[in-house]
Amino acid sequence: MFSYHQQKRLLDLVVALCLVVLFLPVWIIVPFLIYFDSGIPILFVHRR
Repeated sequence: MFSYHQQKRLLDLVVALCLVVLFLPVWIIVPFLIYFDSGIPILFVHRR
């Protein structure tokens, strides 16, 4: 059987993968919403 640390690592990976799949649509939609609201550029960049 797996040790405690191996079980915890597996659980962490499964939860992280589920959260990535769950939030992926949000990460795709939010930049489009920012673009339609504010226009280009979506990311703020400036020179020092």
